[in-house]
Amino acid sequence: MFELRHYQKSAIRAIFRELHTTNNVLVDAPVASGKTVMFTRLVEMVQKEKPNVRFLVLVNKNVLIDQTRKKFSVPVSVYSAGYGEKDLTHPIVIASVQSLANVENMPRFDAVCVDEVHQLRLDKGLGKKVYDKLFAPKVIGFTGTPFYPCGRPIWGFDEFFKRPPCYSLKMKDMVASGYLAPLKLAGQNDEQAIDVSNVKKNKHDYVILDLERAIFKSSDKVRLQVKDIIKRTLARKKVAVLCVSIRHAQYVNDLLKKENQKSVILHSKMRQEHQDKNKNEFMNGDVKFLISVLIISTGFDFPMMDAIAICRPTRSKVLFVQAVGRVLRTYPGKENGLVLDYGNIVPHLGHPYEIRASHTTIKQKISIKMCISCMNYAPCSSATCPECGTPFMVMCSSCFEMKKYGERCTCGSTRHRDDYKNLTAEISKQFEKHYIEDVKIYEYTAKSGRKMPRIDYYVKCVGFNRLLVSEFIFNQTLEQTKQRFKRPKFVTTRKNSKGYNEIVGKQYST
Repeated sequence: MFELRHYQKSAIRAIFRELHTTNNVLVDAPVASGKTVMFTRLVEMVQKEKPNVRFLVLVNKNVLIDQTRKKFSVPVSVYSAGYGEKDLTHPIVIASVQSLANVENMPRFDAVCVDEVHQLRLDKGLGKKVYDKLFAPKVIGFTGTPFYPCGRPIWGFDEFFKRPPCYSLKMKDMVASGYLAPLKLAGQNDEQAIDVSNVKKNKHDYVILDLERAIFKSSDKVRLQVKDIIKRTLARKKVAVLCVSIRHAQYVNDLLKKENQKSVILHSKMRQEHQDKNKNEFMNGDVKFLISVLIISTGFDFPMMDAIAICRPTRSKVLFVQAVGRVLRTYPGKENGLVLDYGNIVPHLGHPYEIRASHTTIKQKISIKMCISCMNYAPCSSATCPECGTPFMVMCSSCFEMKKYGERCTCGSTRHRDDYKNLTAEISKQFEKHYIEDVKIYEYTAKSGRKMPRIDYYVKCVGFNRLLVSEFIFNQTLEQTKQRFKRPKFVTTRKNSKGYNEIVGKQYST
């Protein structure tokens, strides 16, 4: 029998207290914190005191059945067509929701434990169909992500779970206590970034077919990503690569083979014996890379895995946190879990430590930035990159000069522009400061026929003045613009998404 950790004992006590006041109980514990151990011990404790109480453990994947069964220290039965067993007579039954939905004469169950309850809802679909047959038993739901992909909680007035989790654990606290491996997050450079600006979105994420088209439209960038993965994981033992689709996974697998890397592929269309064979080669053999679509994002328990490359851009907080959880388990000699973000996920969703359930739709401020020297993520409060030691640079909001983060500028100002928080000492060339040699103001006629003032800024070039950037003035006449215009001494420009210069700051002569 597994020895319970102190927080697992506290969680079980909290569940018993909550069951005195409500029938539906929710537990929030991070990925790899031992949720399966919690509910198996809870079931065994109740069974020991009251042998007549019948428990149903409900899962939505066959891979979770075998994993759950091994954690029980008492005999249990399984009801699942895919698993090859159908027995509902035992006091403790582990069942898949797909098989249980077809049962006509459902026996009595006093309590139901639902693993990964964020994926198996009991108020919709097959989950509701099964729950309606169970004559309203007590329900204990366990999850590491108690929210929908958009971040809205799975509990509330209109939800199946009316009350918030009776027990919650934070991933950051678990890492600090040594129960989980620390995370090391790293991003990508612009050459490897897939353009998803035109990819269609559904309620919670990108449309898969559109996302797949965008990836294969930039197949050269996929090659760069694969080479970068190999380079960054040289010191890693086992690496998972998360892809968008089966076609994408097969392409990444082929690229790894061409680079003489040992890799296997895993997806839902493969036969079960083929899946088991590839898993065994990865877990027990000398295969380093496991390429998967979504099959390892939930319920894949392999502590030795110390790196995951997420090549699937996503807007889903659930998918991101569950994928990161694959490298959180501790293992002898494992210093941290490396997460390579090739979908620009961290800048949009934030650090996995900080992702929480939220009733508000207001986008939370992301307190993380990337060092462009080593591509590792660091907290926004960092003055230097904790990985390579490069100082972070910001742009002064008064004189537009670059200065070290947290230090006073030479002009005396301590304020800076938030837009450039992620810049390090290697100042990006997309932000340039120019001395203005000449300015021309005239009336411009757009294709629609609308007339507006246009200001052209010129910089000195060899033998002539070169047009640097144009500025269009709305809601003003040409005469008003000429009267109000003050010529700047310097302008700071950057490239917009279409590749044209745009003004981001002006400096006037004192």
